[in-house]
Amino acid sequence: MIVYVATWPRCGNSVLRDLFWLNWRLTVTDPYMPEAGIATWREIMTRKHGIVIDLDRPQVFRLGEAVGLVPGWLGWLTEERRRELAAEPVTYYLKTHEPPFERYLKGERVVQMIRHPLPACWSWHCLSKEDKELAPEFLAVHGNGTTLTGYVEFHERWLAAEVPTIRLAYERHVQHPEASVRTIAAYLDLPLDQPKVASFDRMNTMNPVRYRAGKVAGWQGTDEQAEAIWSACAEVAGRLGYRSITPAPPERQPVQASAGSS
Repeated sequence: MIVYVATWPRCGNSVLRDLFWLNWRLTVTDPYMPEAGIATWREIMTRKHGIVIDLDRPQVFRLGEAVGLVPGWLGWLTEERRRELAAEPVTYYLKTHEPPFERYLKGERVVQMIRHPLPACWSWHCLSKEDKELAPEFLAVHGNGTTLTGYVEFHERWLAAEVPTIRLAYERHVQHPEASVRTIAAYLDLPLDQPKVASFDRMNTMNPVRYRAGKVAGWQGTDEQAEAIWSACAEVAGRLGYRSITPAPPERQPVQASAGSS
């Protein structure tokens, strides 16, 4: 099986990946990691956690009974390879910020975290020097203008995708993180005794770039920018359960789609 941890940038992908590791020692790997980062990742994961690279399939690693794809797999994962992995009895957990595939295969599922568009756009805007040059209202509609889509297109396409999907709201996760763990465990039939979570303060201390001081509703732009973002995103954000320009948890949580094959 393949589980895609699919979010728009800055909408909780790191949070989900940490939950998978804390609770089940499952590694959700990054398709966008550059070669230099992959070498460092392999060295650390081998030394600290004892991963073993499959000699017959060097893109695949094992960690105990779990499996995964070595980071940087984006161009490697063709539809034929997806079919092979999805049919295996083990499960691969893959991060993505991409729009959905045109069609999904038996054995593919999605876990998605959503976030109000204003703090999501602001957080991406603040993430790096390169993207900080892109206004948050530009990100809402156009993404980074090259490789990643805007908030509107990303969510419109995922809402239409015919694949089993569960959506968790970033805002509600912060309020009730244990509930997120239980929801994921039930959806994927993962064993669970006591949910394990880490506070945003601790995560910020460990990695202040990924976790910007835990500012869940951290909008710091102008009123004009906020109005432009909400005007562009209101329809799709409403379908996700958000009802106001003011960042707040959506009205319903979680949102689960049962379309497609499981």
